[in-house]
Amino acid sequence: TGTFANGQYDGEGKLFQNGAIRYQGGFSAGLYQGTGTLYENDMVIYQGEFLAGKRNGQGRAYSHENSRLIYDGSFENNQYDGTGKLYDAATGRLIYSGEFVEGVYQGAGELYGSSGQKIYTGNFYQGEIDYMQYINADETMLHEAFGKEDALVMLDSSYLLLYRQLGVAFELGYVEA
Repeated sequence: TGTFANGQYDGEGKLFQNGAIRYQGGFSAGLYQGTGTLYENDMVIYQGEFLAGKRNGQGRAYSHENSRLIYDGSFENNQYDGTGKLYDAATGRLIYSGEFVEGVYQGAGELYGSSGQKIYTGNFYQGEIDYMQYINADETMLHEAFGKEDALVMLDSSYLLLYRQLGVAFELGYVEA
């Protein structure tokens, strides 16, 4: 239902598929355009901006299973791109807040652990913590990025800072006085 121009959906309208609502919002030349809402099985799966039929601009994505918010932020070409927040679909807990490029963590961000605490603040590269930046890092720099270690292991000529949730350890040498 809605308006048409040149035989195509144009303007505000509602699109139905097999009797169920599929989309409600703006259209241009038959494609989703402007602000709208996508549905699947009568559940909202996306609310936000569209460009040429794709999620582009600010929006919110929801789980197909339980309609829980899974992403809130910027989209480009149907992917997370720009600044956003990613949530766990089962628990609603914040997993990541920061920059995305083509759907993965890239650039500055914060990673959160299973109980909701921040476990890392810093740079990401292709969806992973950019550990290369911590080669030759000192203990202060590691604490700023990862917080207090879970365990400290003393060795003969060095010591380890262990971060269990990340599955990573940093070996540091002793500084001679």
